[in-house]
Amino acid sequence: MTSENLETQYREALNQTLNHLQTVNLLVAQIEVKMDEVRDSMQNLSQIGEKLAAKKRRLIVKEKRKVIYVLISRSSS
Repeated sequence: MTSENLETQYREALNQTLNHLQTVNLLVAQIEVKMDEVRDSMQNLSQIGEKLAAKKRRLIVKEKRKVIYVLISRSSS
């Protein structure tokens, strides 16, 4: 094998390696974007869950007040 052939193989292998690294870099960037999207979705879900829990707590308090009012009304009759 001549030195030119070795040099050609070396350059081809180097180019292939650089192409793979570029692909990896692009994939990492896409993963980072997806991770940001997932984080935003999780924050949104968390906020919705907190609002839902607060609403349920308010409804429970409201129902307890109704029961207490009915009990007081019955006992005073």
